[in-house]
Amino acid sequence: MMPEGLEKDLKPQAVADLISALQEQYPAPKKFPGNTPSRIQPDTAGKLVLSSANCAIYGKSLVLEQPYGNLGMWRGEDDLAVWQVAIPSAGEYQVSIEWACERGTAGNPAQVSTRDGALRFKVESTGTWDQYKTATIGKIRLQAGIQRIRLQPAGPVSQFLIDLRKIILVPLPR
Repeated sequence: MMPEGLEKDLKPQAVADLISALQEQYPAPKKFPGNTPSRIQPDTAGKLVLSSANCAIYGKSLVLEQPYGNLGMWRGEDDLAVWQVAIPSAGEYQVSIEWACERGTAGNPAQVSTRDGALRFKVESTGTWDQYKTATIGKIRLQAGIQRIRLQPAGPVSQFLIDLRKIILVPLPR
């Protein structure tokens, strides 16, 4: 329970950020060389690049694979990558991923989720685990302010989910 009257001293965005943080409690993330979770700021065009180097990594299997610089070994439904992002303005964002997935394990469901919803997609094959592609997987609506964006399986994983290097969010014209 929040102390009575606290909301009077906070701006609406600060209250929203506090509620979001309280709703999303995670254990301490796993630690890997080359991975330093940090808040992602947009570039001058508003684009956000969520890389394997700046996310928090959770779950029994998920690791940062060197020397590829990707999140890999996604096996369980508890495997999760979380990025903290600063969204400059509310609106729709195009979501693209840079990934690899060999033919024999392609087709697993995954999702990019925010406090406002989720974008589900099937992980398509790129040919091999060493062949990376970048493609648009859909659109999501984001509210302005600081929030967390998560990538995780959207159901049971057959073999492995994906080798992910980055998620790219580009604001769409209004």
